[in-house]
Amino acid sequence: MLKKAKIAGFLLPVIIFLFFLSGCVLIKKGPQLRTLKELGDSQRRMELYIQKKETNLKRLLEDIEENRLQPGLSYGDFISSYGRPVLEKSLDRQDLTKELLYRRPTQYFNTKKVYLYFDQNLNLSHWRLQLPSQ
Repeated sequence: MLKKAKIAGFLLPVIIFLFFLSGCVLIKKGPQLRTLKELGDSQRRMELYIQKKETNLKRLLEDIEENRLQPGLSYGDFISSYGRPVLEKSLDRQDLTKELLYRRPTQYFNTKKVYLYFDQNLNLSHWRLQLPSQ
């Protein structure tokens, strides 16, 4: 019994020492671990952003193909329905003020592109679907 108490008396301080030592390692590596976690979180946000853009483009293309997208839709309602475009350009023309471009966010070539044009009252005037070149 005395032998067990001696072993326990020796092991307990060793275990406590190792526990604190491992904590010191985590404290020293904390900033690097935090950076890795932030990188992983950022990567996930980018994936969600791309997924959302892809979904919005798919819905826009379906609405165009099914003739559900009609001129006269306000800019605000359009953005609410389809999200922000990949590119938005102001036009300095009498009849048109905005041009929006929707396409796959990770591809420029060999993808469908939708150009939308808004008039002075910021209502959808017309759109143009550009198919990928073969």
